[in-house]
Amino acid sequence: MDLIDIYIPLNDNEKQLYQQRYPEEHNVMMGFAERFREEGMQQGMRQGIDQGVKLGEATLLRALLEKRFGTLPDRADQKLNGSTTRELELWAERILDAENLDTFFD
Repeated sequence: MDLIDIYIPLNDNEKQLYQQRYPEEHNVMMGFAERFREEGMQQGMRQGIDQGVKLGEATLLRALLEKRFGTLPDRADQKLNGSTTRELELWAERILDAENLDTFFD
């Protein structure tokens, strides 16, 4: 698919004539499309990795909190689920020193 396919509907004969007259146009547009597709895939992979890391950190922290303080109240789960990666990292540093959940999350 190229610019002409998107903006100007052509029948089969017109497409063939266009490709004969402008052979490089197709190659250039395919290069753009391939580059944009690749960039989109890379961005999606980075986002997926970031989300996976955050989920893993939250899961581990939740398990440690439950081991230390018992069953977690809903508010603790909400804080963990709505946190940033940076918050999770800061809280992980507090796990050994916190006396209770209130001091842990403060």
